[in-house]
Amino acid sequence: MIYDKIVFCSVIIFAIYAIYFEYTESYHAYRFNEPELTDSPISSLRKIKNCINYEINTIKWRRTLLASFISTFMIFLLVLQRFPTTKEMVLYFGIIFLVFYLFRQNYAHLISENAVELGHKNLEHLKTKIIDYI
Repeated sequence: MIYDKIVFCSVIIFAIYAIYFEYTESYHAYRFNEPELTDSPISSLRKIKNCINYEINTIKWRRTLLASFISTFMIFLLVLQRFPTTKEMVLYFGIIFLVFYLFRQNYAHLISENAVELGHKNLEHLKTKIIDYI
């Protein structure tokens, strides 16, 4: 009985932690990369590089944690129409987390890394064109 409460409270605490840091880090990622009229070309290129790297640098386990948390409770509350036991919650949450995390890592490896690499190549090309122009 007390074990159930500890597990449930832990899941809630992890979810709140993930939501808080996901919100604050996403906000800072975009806020500090907004173009400004006073930006130098070097500063603008650095901001472009930060935007290119954003998806690769995200903390994927936190987003996966949130998606797993929501999915687990939706399965039980909407599909099965009951509240999960501790064992069920840990089992379903673990399996869903693992599947989501592996899928997300695979996607990042196959798609995002190639897009980032092309973005960096274009950024370097742009730098050489700017230098040649000057």
